Amino acid sequence: MTMNTYARGVEVNELTKPFVETYIKRFGETPTYTADTYSAILHSLVPSIEAVGSLDADKIVAHLETREYMVPSGRIKLEKDKQGRPTHDLTWGPGYLTSLGVQWQDGKLVAVWPNKWKAAPTAPEITYKGMVPFKIPPWMKK
Repeated sequence: MTMNTYARGVEVNELTKPFVETYIKRFGETPTYTADTYSAILHSLVPSIEAVGSLDADKIVAHLETREYMVPSGRIKLEKDKQGRPTHDLTWGPGYLTSLGVQWQDGKLVAVWPNKWKAAPTAPEITYKGMVPFKIPPWMKK
């Protein structure tokens, strides 16, 4: 059991499956959490450059600080501090990024978390298409 950003067959959103399948076809393995740098550029930097009509870094950053957008691993939104200033930390949790808890089952790496997870008792349930139940290994049951 470990954490990852991707697992074959799991669809966090409409961008996930095409990204994962293309990556596997090209590299022969499931992408890790660092594999979507190009996607970050494609979905964040390019639209911000186009929106501000400039390569001025300050203008681009200012635009990025106010955007929400989808990438294959979830929805990106930058956090803000108590005074409303961008911290450049990613929002993590329901509706944004969550990562995946993955487990080897029958020789395949599958995602088992968040599978019907709730961040709080009154929070909406989080799960993604393709999630499977966690399996406790037989040696742990003994």
